[in-house]
Amino acid sequence: MYKISGGKRLKEFLKTALEHNLSVLISGPPGCGKSLPPDEKVVVITKAGDPAMSVPIVDVKEGDKVIGLDVNNRAKVTDVKRKVAFEHGGDLLVVKTRSGRVVRATPDHSFLALDTESGKFVPCKGSDLKVGDIIPGFRCHPNDLGILVEEANGFKLDFGLGYVLGFYLSEGNIGKPYRVVFSSEDPGSRAALTDYLNRFGRKACVYKSSIQISNEKLYQLVREFGCGARNKKIPSWVLVSPPEFKTGLISGYLDGDGYLGVGVEAGSMSHELIENLSVLMASLGIGSSVFLGGMARWSGREYGRSKRLYVFDRDLLFERIPFHKKLQVLRKTEGHSTHDIVMFPKRLIDRIGKDLHVYRNEGKLKRIFRRFKHKMYNKKMVTRNGALNWIKVMKDNGLTEVDETTLLNYVQSPIMFERIVEIEKVPYKGLVYDLETDTHNFLTSQGIFVHNSEITTQAATELDMPVDELRLYLMEPGEAKGLPDIRGDATYWTRPDWLPVNGKRVLFFDDIHLASEQLQSPLFELLLCHRLHGHETSAETRFVAAGNLSLHSAGASELLAPVMDRFDVAVEFSPTVEDFIQYATSRNVSSKISAFLLAYPEYLYDPDPSTSQKFHSPRSWFSLHRVLTAGYDIRVAVGVVGINAGTKFVDSYPILGKSINDLLKSKPESVKDQVVIAAALSRHKPNVKVLDFVAKKLNAEAQMCYVMGEMAFNFDEIYKLADHPTLSKITDELIKKMEGK
Repeated sequence: MYKISGGKRLKEFLKTALEHNLSVLISGPPGCGKSLPPDEKVVVITKAGDPAMSVPIVDVKEGDKVIGLDVNNRAKVTDVKRKVAFEHGGDLLVVKTRSGRVVRATPDHSFLALDTESGKFVPCKGSDLKVGDIIPGFRCHPNDLGILVEEANGFKLDFGLGYVLGFYLSEGNIGKPYRVVFSSEDPGSRAALTDYLNRFGRKACVYKSSIQISNEKLYQLVREFGCGARNKKIPSWVLVSPPEFKTGLISGYLDGDGYLGVGVEAGSMSHELIENLSVLMASLGIGSSVFLGGMARWSGREYGRSKRLYVFDRDLLFERIPFHKKLQVLRKTEGHSTHDIVMFPKRLIDRIGKDLHVYRNEGKLKRIFRRFKHKMYNKKMVTRNGALNWIKVMKDNGLTEVDETTLLNYVQSPIMFERIVEIEKVPYKGLVYDLETDTHNFLTSQGIFVHNSEITTQAATELDMPVDELRLYLMEPGEAKGLPDIRGDATYWTRPDWLPVNGKRVLFFDDIHLASEQLQSPLFELLLCHRLHGHETSAETRFVAAGNLSLHSAGASELLAPVMDRFDVAVEFSPTVEDFIQYATSRNVSSKISAFLLAYPEYLYDPDPSTSQKFHSPRSWFSLHRVLTAGYDIRVAVGVVGINAGTKFVDSYPILGKSINDLLKSKPESVKDQVVIAAALSRHKPNVKVLDFVAKKLNAEAQMCYVMGEMAFNFDEIYKLADHPTLSKITDELIKKMEGK
């Protein structure tokens, strides 16, 4: 096998192979997605051709249209290519964000989390998430939903009808014969409601605290919106109704049930109603979030917990939704939401700081710049309004037009930056589900995007090739190969639904090592002749397979020799310490672990682990970080990363945790002690004392380790090493090597 080290090199290798229509087999070490529970809801735009809203993932079908996040952080409508089910026994993660959004998933399900350096959302396992991380939520739906419904039960869907139905959802009920009742004592709302009702052909009866009308057609229509406080809902067709009808419905609902805070809030005992209302607002570009309210009590009895809606896009709400009552006073109030934050790429802000010579400025500008960075990257509390004000200050101090435009694009992004405030584990046993889409992520009804792939997808996405991710080991033989169909005296085979007919796309067979010999036969025929039981696939279809082959002792099946031979190229992939540190740093994993692996790169992963024994791998090092964060003694490492790596980590830990001053007083006895000290020093920003100590007291191997560590941990400070008379040569060599890669 051709050996490749490093994720970047593997991605570039895959891009070249895909461009030239070469099939690739990737073998990698163990530890280098599952899914959502069946009742977790997904935002579905159309289901089986009909409009929908939020649907339990168990009921989502292939061909349904959902919302995904593209490579430019823009929401788009995408098709469900495949739904996969897994048996799961263990914990579920309950991830809660500051705005009140909640999503549940298995610990190994892939989320999207913000890399603060690049400003991009990158895939990460749920088990690697931690409090303070930023995950993407949605502010608004894509603009291409279209209008599919213009009438309902003979009524034209306009603002007036929307207002009536919205008010019914908040303060309405029905009775006999065909009577619809609206409770209201607010003069503005009563006048507007009466005017709209009188347009339906029968005059409304106005009483002291209610308005009533008997109208069979209206009665039948409101029944679609549910009866009783717990059962009210918004029918799915409303999502694809005209904008004026949607604005009327929201106006009526908030006139009846909305109240003032920093933003606008509303609540209901119907959880489905509040979730649907948030989705509906998003279709108009109005950002909101949903959270669980307090216990509802009446006359000493408890009726369950309500669900609440919080609208943080206050200005946009009043720009697009007219109101008739007390909410109008909010126009005159000051305030902003601290839930709706924004994040700029750290490397962009650092570069702007250098361009504006901020750190040479000892006046007000330096203080403003540092305070902004602290609030954004430490507290993660910069609101969109706060970001706009900061951009204005920077513009007054020389910010270029190009940089201003770049920053404004982040502020105006349709994506909401959701800060995690709590991660809870709950026991769960049963089926869990995942969806495969062209965007490789999808939107839950709670407004959180969750992910479903990795390096192969990144390479294909950069070439504008869709990826179909397949797992043969989860398929029945008939599902993988097709089923026999007897026609007359001949047997024909049906076409498997996963087999593409035409177009340039990638078939990615993940975990190929788990497929039995029987399930490997379809792959052999595809590689041989782009055909399966007579059903041809496009000559532009690319084939990529990945797994931990039998040489890694990962419980793998033997990959058949004919199948192996039909791949154009086989690659043995090895992750590097640099890959690990880059990703670990973005996830705020303890720098002590990264420093240890700098000193002992041989403990990054075990290429051939023993069965029934814990072993070291990138996954187990991330697990060790979580275990130590939970407060366990350092000696537990042997039970997480294995005896050999764990023992060495425990021995090195006292050095790794020393302060700079203590490290500079060290008198290392062995060569390896010098390397460990160098790795520990690289965790800290370089200064003159440290650089002189490294140059004069440490050997060449330790100096190399120190420079590599500074490049990984503090790349923005690398110019200090490049200017040092002793360390400049090593630094230049590593930079050239990095640029070459």
